[in-house]
Amino acid sequence: MSVRALRYALLSILLSFAPHALADRLVLVNGDVLTGTVLHKSGDDLTFSTPYAGVITVKWSAVRTLTTDRPVNVYLDDATDYDARFEAMGEGRAAVVVHEAAAQHDAEARAAHEEEAQRAALDLAKVLYINPSPEESGEGYRLTGRANFAFSDASGNTENQQLHFDAEGTVRAKMWRYVLGGEGTRARDNGYVSASNGRVYTNYDWFFRPKMFAYVAGSLERDRFKDIQLRSVIGGGYGYQWIETDVTKIALRGGLDYVTIDHDEAEDEHFAAFGWKLDISHRLLALPLELFHNQDGYHGLNGDGGTVLHTRTGVRVPLAHGLKATAQLNLDWESDPAPGRTSTDRTLLLGLGYEFN
Repeated sequence: MSVRALRYALLSILLSFAPHALADRLVLVNGDVLTGTVLHKSGDDLTFSTPYAGVITVKWSAVRTLTTDRPVNVYLDDATDYDARFEAMGEGRAAVVVHEAAAQHDAEARAAHEEEAQRAALDLAKVLYINPSPEESGEGYRLTGRANFAFSDASGNTENQQLHFDAEGTVRAKMWRYVLGGEGTRARDNGYVSASNGRVYTNYDWFFRPKMFAYVAGSLERDRFKDIQLRSVIGGGYGYQWIETDVTKIALRGGLDYVTIDHDEAEDEHFAAFGWKLDISHRLLALPLELFHNQDGYHGLNGDGGTVLHTRTGVRVPLAHGLKATAQLNLDWESDPAPGRTSTDRTLLLGLGYEFN
């Protein structure tokens, strides 16, 4: 964690014990007034701590003006940044007050340095971040990850067991992102193995603009019952990050892949393809739920390889201390499966997972 990020984390903790009079003030476009503490702003989401409703998220576009009791770290869309207090002005504007002694938070010290303060009117639409995270400011990176397990065991007239595991880790910096993940399933039905598969994947994204990136990606997959001894996919292209906040993430990428498939029985395959990946997640504010949909696949060029699609759709419910209950539907489809194999595999999973960020 960077020194700046640590400073504002400590500031947030201290503010939670501050008297109610020392409070930030939001005036919304509908006339409502909220008092509390400004924690973080990214995209159109402002995280705001209140003494009466806890931590809430307010749409930045719904803020008419604001006042902060203490300096916050402000990043503008022209790449400038400074520590400053906000003072309320008219519609969609505020005065930013930059102090030479921004670390002096008590009223007496503030008055002593008032002559050194620089005031400037600011259009709120130009504010990119408030108290940015390390990866947003470019001073560090953020590590997030999750791991999920699902297990079922039925006995009696029918005996079957199924174990599924999936995990993913992400390292996010301001200019790049690296993802490594994998999943696997093994099932037995009346003593016989009925499913045995696994897949690992990775991608590296380089952001040459705030929302646009180039990427390289690869995956390895094995599925005994699909006659896939090993399927490798490697490729690259371009992507677009529509939204990337703690509440909502939407990213789409597409490019060229080279696919190699070693079969146990059928003839091996090698071909070029168009590949894509879609990642969507959204955390509901009214309910403690997170909805997600992840999709990736390819379509063979020049009539080779057909189309392959993997989708993972479901919901995660936070429990406590990073634990989450997960319900998801896995759908794998191939337009041209190996001889004697079906084109679609569906798996409904109910499991328990752990997530950190």
